Amino acid sequence: YQRRVRADFDAHPESRVVFLKITEDAIGDMPLPKLPLSTVFKENRYGHVSWSRFADFKRKRLEIKWLKTRLFEFIPRHPYVIFMDSDILIGQPLGPFIEHCYSRQQQPGGDAVVTLFTDIGHTASPYHTGVVWFSRTASVELLAVWGVTISRGVFPSDQRAIEYSIKKLDAVDRVAFAQIDDATRFFCFVNGSVVDTRTPYTFVHTTHYRLLNGPKFGFTNETLSAYFDEALNTPWKPWTGATSMSFEERVQQIDNLIRLKGEEIDRLKAAPFQRPTMIAAREVVYNELLEQRRQLFANHTESAPEPAKQLL
Repeated sequence: YQRRVRADFDAHPESRVVFLKITEDAIGDMPLPKLPLSTVFKENRYGHVSWSRFADFKRKRLEIKWLKTRLFEFIPRHPYVIFMDSDILIGQPLGPFIEHCYSRQQQPGGDAVVTLFTDIGHTASPYHTGVVWFSRTASVELLAVWGVTISRGVFPSDQRAIEYSIKKLDAVDRVAFAQIDDATRFFCFVNGSVVDTRTPYTFVHTTHYRLLNGPKFGFTNETLSAYFDEALNTPWKPWTGATSMSFEERVQQIDNLIRLKGEEIDRLKAAPFQRPTMIAAREVVYNELLEQRRQLFANHTESAPEPAKQLL
């Protein structure tokens, strides 16, 4: 891809950074798998079984995540590779983490098929796939099965897909977990205690949900900006949410949420097994969205100049 990189990004000829164009159908020259449009998945997360159809954005997201299973095709000469999600920030040198991964290669069942962190989020999967270490020799079978599992669209996330793939290969005892502790500081989700103490971590997971819900996790946009600047040396101002969007963009965003929530309620009502509690909970959210839309227009009318008020 070097010719394309130099033409489109003016990369230095000796650059070790390679840019791959992502389109609707391909990553670079590699076609993306097309997950079935009518994909459904069965989930037994809270003691009950539920069926759901994939939303288009979830299907597209999984098609992109399939790239993780093809990393060695993009990086042909290296024996190991680290994959990081785009919302992972690096706050410390990678050397200690790489040495740690080398030390974890031998597992009770043999060579480690993958090294990753335990998921401390809310996916109900034991594996966090935002930072993953693969071996060209030991990971090849897992990557193949994981790629097929993702492309079949059986699971709603790549984490659930890799969990299934590891069990299918009977390789649970060949999974290496990287340390998560205050001594190594290899990994954390962005939160108030990390932000306030300006503590750098090797990998800081700045998820979209957390960035938009700072008060829930103990930080503000101001303290987060200071943390990025001082601890991570990343002078980036976090998105301030809806206040940075135009009125038209905010209306479109909330209309999309209303539409999706309405479609979800309709699907639940049409299901052969009725769940009134679940339907009622979603109707509460639906009505709250309608109220947010009404309030959005009311606030916009109040702040608009007199001629604009007449037009509204």
